[in-house]
Amino acid sequence: MFTISFLSALLAVSYFYCPAHVTWIRPLCEDEHYKYLVPLLIPVTTWFAIANWVGWEYFRFA
Repeated sequence: MFTISFLSALLAVSYFYCPAHVTWIRPLCEDEHYKYLVPLLIPVTTWFAIANWVGWEYFRFA
């Protein structure tokens, strides 16, 4: 749990400060599209799972 929290904090900090002098991080710092993929994928996946479960319950008890 600590690891997930720590990585989430690093991701949040990277939106404000990204060390572009590190060569393997530079493409991630300059990217404006895919850096939002992981933070948005978690709530969208959660929403899809809940909507799928609710739909299945409606289907099962109909």
